[in-house]
Amino acid sequence: MCGQVVRLPGGAGWLWLMRPGEVLDRRSPGLETDCLTQPQSGCRAAVVDLSSMVLVTAESAGRILNQVAALTAAGIPVSLVGATSTVERVLHRVQAAGPHPTRRLEFLPSVEAAVSAAAVIAWDTSRAAEAERAETVYAARGGASVDAAVGAVGPGRSTAVSMVRPVHVDGSATATAAAGWPSSREFRDVRRRARGWPIVAQAQGVLQGRYGLDGRVALSLLQHVSTRHNVKLRSLSAGLVAAAPPAPGASQWFAGRGRRPAPTLPFLRGRPPGKANTTEVVEALLPVALEAAGSQMGNVQLADTSTGDLWIEAQRNHSDVFLDFFDCVSAPGPAASPGSEDSACGLASSWGVPVTVLDVATDPVYDAPGREAMLESGSAACHSVPMITPDGELIGVVSAHYQHRNAVNRVLGAERSRILHDVVDRAGAWLHWHRRTIILDALEDVHTGARKQEHAGH
Repeated sequence: MCGQVVRLPGGAGWLWLMRPGEVLDRRSPGLETDCLTQPQSGCRAAVVDLSSMVLVTAESAGRILNQVAALTAAGIPVSLVGATSTVERVLHRVQAAGPHPTRRLEFLPSVEAAVSAAAVIAWDTSRAAEAERAETVYAARGGASVDAAVGAVGPGRSTAVSMVRPVHVDGSATATAAAGWPSSREFRDVRRRARGWPIVAQAQGVLQGRYGLDGRVALSLLQHVSTRHNVKLRSLSAGLVAAAPPAPGASQWFAGRGRRPAPTLPFLRGRPPGKANTTEVVEALLPVALEAAGSQMGNVQLADTSTGDLWIEAQRNHSDVFLDFFDCVSAPGPAASPGSEDSACGLASSWGVPVTVLDVATDPVYDAPGREAMLESGSAACHSVPMITPDGELIGVVSAHYQHRNAVNRVLGAERSRILHDVVDRAGAWLHWHRRTIILDALEDVHTGARKQEHAGH
């Protein structure tokens, strides 16, 4: 899939937001060939943002109209937004000379206008459905108002606001810590350490079996190389377990490997990209990404290389309840389908496109505990952007959260979206380079050290 998903309130489906550069520059530009597959389910409309196009050729206009025709044929209505008068005029002229001269084109002034119009319809539809379901409650309660009954059967427009508390950043000790119990942060730290034990033990076993090392020697070697190359022990161990073994008796594990320079990271200050570690990069990425998204709350998750699970590696202004619940988001299964994931980040990682949730309180993508954690943290809406390698591997997800539903519209505009996606793409490219370069350097060091220990033992 290409473009991005904007989920409408109340489970009313989603909008498909596209910009010409995301679709029309492909080798095979037809949406019907590579973009109208799984995501058709639940798609209520497509929004094609033309705001970045100052001029358009007749050929490009024809391609846009072909996309509109393909989507319309698939039963998906299309809105063209942000077009200049010149672009709109060319589209009309090309359409008049084409095979569908009488087909009506819908033009709207902006993405925000298209999303707001669709959201209002979704709200009205959702509210009407709730009111219909509430008739039973109304009768059972012997005259309770329909508004009260609607509140009893599900979160409506009014309850969405009342359920969200303002963001509160509290660095003081919690009540449980004051009472002598471990804090939420301490529990999360223990869980994260425990997360690495199985893969580290597996890496120890590989070294023992491959080189005949003692278990303590194997662990000491892993720890030494981890420190020397400034990589996490868990990441090093996962790389060792996943990599194909070296050839028997080979002095080098990855003989003939080319070593590329680190990608540039304009947002990383005071440290060359080639010397940085993943923690430094994601901590530098997050504030820049949030500024681009127009948000003060959000997080960066990285995919565990051994399990595919998403773990929060950097965050700003989330509550402990949120961090406890979303600290680890399980990897989507191979048969993931629209609506089967239980978070925006899970959906973004499964579909491989940015996902916007316009209203957390009524979106069925969250189950009840997940919704409660989101709202308790002050997140009324959110926007998640996946980091994907050129070969389709998920690196991680960057998410921005908003206290007010309408605030998420900021990130849907072309300029903010372009800046945010550029920053996220750069970080993803660096993380991909780090896995393919620094981790492999460290594994080569492990191989060299293990062979020395092996020969010394003989």
